[in-house]
Amino acid sequence: MASVPFEKDGKALPVGAGAGAEVLAVLMRRRFGTKAPTVAAWCAMLAWSEGTDASYRIWTEAFKLVRHAK
Repeated sequence: MASVPFEKDGKALPVGAGAGAEVLAVLMRRRFGTKAPTVAAWCAMLAWSEGTDASYRIWTEAFKLVRHAK
């Protein structure tokens, strides 16, 4: 599992532990700004290379959301 932690209300939010792609997209936009699509793409690639299908799907969806965000 791609284990990049994000924070919500000061608490770590591990990727794949019930965090939906929408939550990841919002957190990534806040943390990485215009670099969020690049970070999401790398995380999706890492999940794919590790063979973790659930994480790959979440990261791919998060990538799509942050890429099209205004």
